[in-house]
Amino acid sequence: MELYLNREKINHVRNVLNTRLTQEETMEMIVPDALPDILRIICVDATVLIRGKDADIGRVSVSGIAAMTVVYAPEGVGGVRRINAEIPFTIAVAESEIIQDSSVIARVTAITADASIVNPRKFVLRVDLLAELSCYNGDELSISTDIELAEDSGIELLRESCEVCIPMDVREKSFVISDELTLPNGSPEIGDILRSIATVTAEEAKVVGNKLIFRGNTNISLLYNPADDDDLCSVILSSEFSQIMELENISEDCDFDIVLMLTGAYIESGGMDSSDGRMVGVELHVVAQCVAAERKTITFISDVYSTKFSLMHTAEEVEFEHREAPAKLSSVFRGVLETPGDVSRVIAVNVATGTVERGGDDSAVMMRSPLYVTCVYIGDDGRIMSALGRFEAEATGEMRQDGTYAITAACIGEIYTAAAGNGIELRIPVDFTVTEARLVVLSALSEISYDEEEALDTSKMPSLMISKTSKGDTLWKLAKKHHSTAVLILTANGLESEEEIKEGQMLIVPKKR
Repeated sequence: MELYLNREKINHVRNVLNTRLTQEETMEMIVPDALPDILRIICVDATVLIRGKDADIGRVSVSGIAAMTVVYAPEGVGGVRRINAEIPFTIAVAESEIIQDSSVIARVTAITADASIVNPRKFVLRVDLLAELSCYNGDELSISTDIELAEDSGIELLRESCEVCIPMDVREKSFVISDELTLPNGSPEIGDILRSIATVTAEEAKVVGNKLIFRGNTNISLLYNPADDDDLCSVILSSEFSQIMELENISEDCDFDIVLMLTGAYIESGGMDSSDGRMVGVELHVVAQCVAAERKTITFISDVYSTKFSLMHTAEEVEFEHREAPAKLSSVFRGVLETPGDVSRVIAVNVATGTVERGGDDSAVMMRSPLYVTCVYIGDDGRIMSALGRFEAEATGEMRQDGTYAITAACIGEIYTAAAGNGIELRIPVDFTVTEARLVVLSALSEISYDEEEALDTSKMPSLMISKTSKGDTLWKLAKKHHSTAVLILTANGLESEEEIKEGQMLIVPKKR
């Protein structure tokens, strides 16, 4: 007689790709006719704009542009100038499990950018990109939870529970942040924006019904020529935003990994009134990419026996990814960026992070992130200069041996700089975000049957036995071995729960009649 197994089916998403890679892009540029020759490059910055994500059979690709800004000192005239350029890129990865319906999460950042002069009218741009790519396929988890039993079968079931957090849904939403920001008091009016760097970060998220509500911050870093002064100025402007994203089959007990990427950025001096030099108009086009993982209790049948019949049963391994909520570790890097000459005043600083490396023993893990620092400053001779440096930020955390970890680093807070002779003193806050994922494998029953005409012969077995518990013994093991049940053993020994049983204890084990 074959027994029918009741199964719980869970629709979820399975991670089939999680990788990081770097890629260099270069491009030759000619100085536009309207601009003077280049005397020297002051600084180069790049903002990555995602334009497409494509999954195909066995391959995923991400395309976009690195929007470059070159600030330079011109030959023969005073002041500084700006050249804008766009370097297209495509980053592709092969993976056999990727299909056309795979959901793609992409984070691409520029970790370094520079330019080399070929001649006063020509230069070569270079940018190093760091791409973090993940792909998810829809999947179904099926696991046995109960059996329809006949009253005289004598069948006993062992049910186990497992607390898990399973990736359930991948969603994305495109939206626009449009704002007018005012320069802080004391900052001179803007004459000409030389460089603008926009970043968007997600801060908080919660579920209301089937909607995910998340909020975040926008930071705009400006380097500009004042309207009535030749001295360069910098300022950081911030604002908040919130968005709503539709989800499917998600409860309120969820963790979220939200990746925000710019798809377009438009920043201009002047607001609704273009003559107002204290206003900055901002329009950012953003795509929010979200992986929602739900916390669930999975109950399943892990073992079975009968006190009356010989059972035939098989088990199957059920695999799924368990994901912990992202943990944050904060550190502060302190160091000095050396410069060729003395520094009179620091104008602006920009910091990019790279691939996080980790080392250490099995429990305490040291995480190291490279910091690529660019400082624009005024030297003691009055010239506008820049200095580049590479440093490392560190943090220590505890990690499991059986886990797989995705670790990212970001400089979110205020960066402190100060002139220090022939160098620039730095204090850079760095947040490490650690996301743990590990494979959970459960052994659950898949088939059960028995022959009603072949009953077990337990007539020669004693009605009662005295058994001394050994290390590793459980109530289930004792009952299964001696054709008893957990309830009978507890009742015979006047116990209420298995927790009262100690190693080396003598127990009465009655046979089930």
